Amino acid sequence: MMDNHGQHNGSGFFIHVKNQWATAGCVSINYNDVRTLLSRLGTKAYVVDVQNRAQLQNY
Repeated sequence: MMDNHGQHNGSGFFIHVKNQWATAGCVSINYNDVRTLLSRLGTKAYVVDVQNRAQLQNY
């Protein structure tokens, strides 16, 4: 999730593995494409792995 310059106003986007459900504005791609994307991220990028919505409050 992007921080929007420290304003913590919810600005951001989410990329996750595609499943059988529709997204709520996320970008969902197949598993192999997620692996490719992660392998190509630059050194300034970071990935946050959250398992549920409550964990998003930590970021």
